[in-house]
Amino acid sequence: MLGVAAVIVQGTGAGALRHAVGHSIGSALPGQPGNVVLAGHRDTFFRPLRNIREGQVITLQTSTASFRYRVQTTAQRDARRSRAGARIVRAGRVAPPGSPPR
Repeated sequence: MLGVAAVIVQGTGAGALRHAVGHSIGSALPGQPGNVVLAGHRDTFFRPLRNIREGQVITLQTSTASFRYRVQTTAQRDARRSRAGARIVRAGRVAPPGSPPR
């Protein structure tokens, strides 16, 4: 268990990321088809992601439901190539028990 618990707000501007994890406007919301894109500072909310491994499960809790995603790949973006290094995590949704295959 990574032990990350954070509020997610809409937007990824500097003001939002100072206080929360940001949901990238235009990306899918949890439970919707497509990619859910979340951003957070690596030295604050996302610090525990340095230990994330393939196969681990991430749970996103909304006010109405929980959505589980299994980590498929991780990568570290080189800080020398961008303004800041970043950990990129790709995860696929885990279907609830009894769900038909997709």
